[in-house]
Amino acid sequence: MISFALALALAGAGSAPSSTEAGSSPHFAITAQFRPGRTAGTGEVAVTFAPKDPDVKINVEKVAPKRAGAPDEKYLDLTFPVVFPVSVLGSVPAAQTVKGLLTYYYCSHREGWCRKGTADLEIPVKAH
Repeated sequence: MISFALALALAGAGSAPSSTEAGSSPHFAITAQFRPGRTAGTGEVAVTFAPKDPDVKINVEKVAPKRAGAPDEKYLDLTFPVVFPVSVLGSVPAAQTVKGLLTYYYCSHREGWCRKGTADLEIPVKAH
């Protein structure tokens, strides 16, 4: 499972989508994009993982399994972004960068290990 903590004081909900690449990871290229919602005060952050090693997978469960390749292990489909709904608090006349922390768990079948990963995100949000 992936968790996402985000400090929000975003620019208005009518802003255009914007994205940035997160801190480096040896196993994934991680990007995050803010997408404004259809109604005022809503939006979402879409996080995309591009695997650098096709054998390394992100777990659906919050805790890494005891060993990689366990039969009950489930992984995210990384062809689609992972989307987190967010609330937009107020309106700001200028573009801002919102910081967040992404936590995820991943495993390598080939090497037989599982780990916890984190990524510091800086997400640009354009003013409306």
